[in-house]
Amino acid sequence: MPPDAEQIVLYPTAGWPHHDGTHWVIPVHARVTTAAVDSRRRRLLIRMLRRSTGIAANGPQAQLLTERMTPFLLQELQGRSLRVQIGDITADFGPTDEGGHASTLLRVPRKMTAGGHVIRAWNPSNPAVFGQTPVQLIESHGWSLISDIDDTIKHSDVRHPRALLRNTFSEPFQSIPGMAKRYQRWAEQGLSFHYVSSSPWQLIEPLLDFIQQDGFPNGSMHLKQLRVLDRSALRLLQEPKQSKPPILRSLLDAWPKRRFILVGDSGEQDPEIYCGLANERPQQIAKIFIRLTQPASTEAARWQQLSKTAPPGMFQVFQTADEIHLPPDIKSLSAPIP
Repeated sequence: MPPDAEQIVLYPTAGWPHHDGTHWVIPVHARVTTAAVDSRRRRLLIRMLRRSTGIAANGPQAQLLTERMTPFLLQELQGRSLRVQIGDITADFGPTDEGGHASTLLRVPRKMTAGGHVIRAWNPSNPAVFGQTPVQLIESHGWSLISDIDDTIKHSDVRHPRALLRNTFSEPFQSIPGMAKRYQRWAEQGLSFHYVSSSPWQLIEPLLDFIQQDGFPNGSMHLKQLRVLDRSALRLLQEPKQSKPPILRSLLDAWPKRRFILVGDSGEQDPEIYCGLANERPQQIAKIFIRLTQPASTEAARWQQLSKTAPPGMFQVFQTADEIHLPPDIKSLSAPIP
């Protein structure tokens, strides 16, 4: 990226029908950056990550490490106004905050068909600077799946911080065997997908490449927001019990008449978070699948307790993708919640 070039990144999103039936509501989230200004603090971060991952500066993994780190080292641009477009509808939003982020709720006529579309955003003072992303318009009724990413569909080894850093910054992303095939089969049956992760927004592009290249269904992306150069950087390895529940509730609130399947893993707090939500909203949440990152016997008391707290028959742990199946009560994917 040239030193003075701006970049606009839009995040994959999904829209829902407004309750009055006249329009769709689409959350739009953009980040505007430019090439980083070199600083002692940034160089220190690079050295720290190299030491943490055990990667030599001139080693074979150094290039991938640099590519993954680059979005963390970009200069965020504050005060940028943006214009967004879907179909023939345009709207202005912004300005960007100190982290380069700007968001808005875009409203488009209900006559726009459900399914996949593309949103484009640009700087009105320089239309050559633009970004675009897919958007799914999802009907009020039906079934959706909310999936974690790390150790649910992508090998990360979250339980071990050093391995997590290596798998995040210096190793090619590897999918969990069978999960892409399972998700694609469910997408073909009509499920809509949302990916919710404690990974930071700066990893959006390699994560999108991973999802597309490994054959996972398209879906909205919901990641954690942080800045490298302030205290929010401390949230890089923050437990998801602080960052995930608000995102999950926002998705459930957006589609109150849909049924949801929640898929996560045992490496962090997904089981406890999901069971808590299931008790809050048993009519919306139909099934919880938790991939085991270590043998079930090592945490037998945990699973016994969660099985008691979750609604009957809702909670299931699994080791391989062929162990999980859609609930038998899915007779019509478009049927509303009773």
